[in-house]
Amino acid sequence: MAPSEAMSRRSAHPVLRLVSTCSVFGLLAAAAFVGTYRYVEREDPLVAVRVVGTGVDRWVHIDSGEPVAAALLEAHVTQVDGQLLSAQSGRVLDPHHDPATLRVGDRPARLATVLTARQVVRVVDGADTTEGTRTEVIEVAPAPMPDVLRHVQERGVPGKTQRVVGVESGEVVSSKVLLSPIDPRQTTRKVVAFTFDDGPSATWTAVVLAKLKEKGVKATFCEVGQEVDAHPEVSAQVVAGGHQLCNHTVNHDEGMKGAPQSQLDAQIGGGAKVFVDHQLPNPAYFRPPGGLLSPEIKATARALGEQTLYWKVDTEDWRKGADALTISRHLLDQVDPGAIILMHDGGGKDRAATVEALGLAIDYLRARGYAFTFPITKRPAKA
Repeated sequence: MAPSEAMSRRSAHPVLRLVSTCSVFGLLAAAAFVGTYRYVEREDPLVAVRVVGTGVDRWVHIDSGEPVAAALLEAHVTQVDGQLLSAQSGRVLDPHHDPATLRVGDRPARLATVLTARQVVRVVDGADTTEGTRTEVIEVAPAPMPDVLRHVQERGVPGKTQRVVGVESGEVVSSKVLLSPIDPRQTTRKVVAFTFDDGPSATWTAVVLAKLKEKGVKATFCEVGQEVDAHPEVSAQVVAGGHQLCNHTVNHDEGMKGAPQSQLDAQIGGGAKVFVDHQLPNPAYFRPPGGLLSPEIKATARALGEQTLYWKVDTEDWRKGADALTISRHLLDQVDPGAIILMHDGGGKDRAATVEALGLAIDYLRARGYAFTFPITKRPAKA
């Protein structure tokens, strides 16, 4: 048998055929394993990261190259900023007063910081803080004056309160009265306040001023704006003599009760403006012509900083035929401690009887222990 034929027969032996088949399958399996290994090797491996936060300490797995934010998300950890709270109510003033911080290992980190295997992410929440406080002493105003003055009023005295307040919120944490305010009150002292209406008069105001100077008495002059415009130098003499001014409207308007606000502003506000225009002090008082009042009139005067001034004693020196005796009698019959007395230095042709009655009344009252003051006066030191 030829050698080639012998070899052909040996190759066809069943055992040889099995070995040959196994070899082929082995090679194919090895090739598949290598291919699979190469495919896995090309995938990004998972990274184990430990996340430590408030109440949380766990390992999580994220893809390689992922940031801190992904690790926190996987661990269900949320950063919590510390809040600034108000001192009294605990109201949130700033929700991010103390921001939470992140660290990877021993270094500060951000949400975008990329992580590598087995790193430790540490979350440090911010701490809530209560705002600081300051201690202050404030003045407490007394009650306001009555709407209308008929008697002399003694000014109130401010009080003092010590407060602890939040620096940011201004909330009052605690309060302590150091000195209670003392409210205004109608005086009980034997004093009176002389007031003169309808000036300034080029003739009679100077005469009244001379009589008051002679007797050492100060008074309040309720002046009409158009008269101040005509005789500003007389008003200046009133001020120079140490007396007070009072607004009596622009032209003695007795039709303001029920009038529109525009008329009140023109008459009362316009009267006040005349004093300013002539460089005179702002009047402290407003007296309604004819004594006619309404809530609107009082409110208009109050808005200008003027106290509405009425009277307790009407001497009726404005009546035709009034003489010094009748004027004095009207005064003395009505006077009582603190009385505000109404007289006139203008608005008439002749005020001689008023001036004479003024001198008599001052002497009479002084002899009976009365002193003389303004409609609003200081409270006695020992009161």
